[in-house]
Amino acid sequence: MSKGHYLTEGVKEAIWVLRAEGISDAEIGRRLVMSKRTVSKYLQRMGVTGPQAASSGGALPDAG
Repeated sequence: MSKGHYLTEGVKEAIWVLRAEGISDAEIGRRLVMSKRTVSKYLQRMGVTGPQAASSGGALPDAG
């Protein structure tokens, strides 16, 4: 994915669903046909750090 391209809402939701299942960034990237870095950078921008972050509290971000 090139710089400047945004993720669609469907892709963002899919990332959160897969992340909530405990799937790694690399596997999420493979399943959604994008680089691990794209997945990791998106999660980093959303404030998620480390593999345990998805299992602590709510896995989905607030829609607000």
